[in-house]
Amino acid sequence: MANIYVSDLDGTLLTQQGTLSDVSRQLIVDFLDRGVHFTVASARSLDSIRLVLKDLPLSIPVIEFNGAYISDYQTGEKLMVETVPAEYNEKIFRSFQAQGVAMAVTTHEGDQDYLTVDSKRAGKCLMSWINFRKTHGEGRIIDTENLDRVLDKKIVVFNAIDEAQKIGRLHDELVAQFGDSLEIHQMKGTYDECHWLNVASPLGTKGNALKWLHKKFFNPGDLLYAFGDNENDVGMFEVADYPVALKNSIPRLKSLAREEIGYHYTDSVAKFIWELARRDR
Repeated sequence: MANIYVSDLDGTLLTQQGTLSDVSRQLIVDFLDRGVHFTVASARSLDSIRLVLKDLPLSIPVIEFNGAYISDYQTGEKLMVETVPAEYNEKIFRSFQAQGVAMAVTTHEGDQDYLTVDSKRAGKCLMSWINFRKTHGEGRIIDTENLDRVLDKKIVVFNAIDEAQKIGRLHDELVAQFGDSLEIHQMKGTYDECHWLNVASPLGTKGNALKWLHKKFFNPGDLLYAFGDNENDVGMFEVADYPVALKNSIPRLKSLAREEIGYHYTDSVAKFIWELARRDR
């Protein structure tokens, strides 16, 4: 029986600046060299995951876009893709418009993901995220006033980043309209006061992605550890054998956790895994 460790990034493995500390990096390299099974599950795209993890030798596929994609970290190959049911695309799109909330839409075209935005309508929070992605070399961004172009595409996720009240109203409307037919969640951002809304396939969750990884790459008796801090980690905690919360995790995750460790900015996740790996030698 082997242990499998899957960690969220922002607010969990990364620092308050959204980077991987030198301490965590060295600990991860050390336990990967010893054969520990480790990967990450994030709301980020693969490009953004690579931006912070860089050349870590991850051999287990990573979960991106909260579970909508599972990808080979080294080659970028998409091993699993979950998209929004096409019949919902226009209804979701019109709900965003009716609430006056600017959106960013990730589509799957060919074997790549593309982000479509209208920066002229984006507020401060969304624009900050768009500029961050542009600044850090994520080239597959389509900035257009014709957002309708996405409606006949395979949509991976609808995103909004805005003030809490606007996000809350849109969230409630979408939940009332679609219920469990879609994965809809809102959460406060890790690094500022902006709030996020994600709308994806009901199968595009970290929990379902973990089930897929476990079935494809591991044995039934292997023990799955999961680390997270926010609303998008709930599914992962419900699937894991041993969910681990941090001191900065939301109360809902703490109630699901088997154990609570330190804060994300004190290298708590990497230290926890390294210590378990040391004991298992």
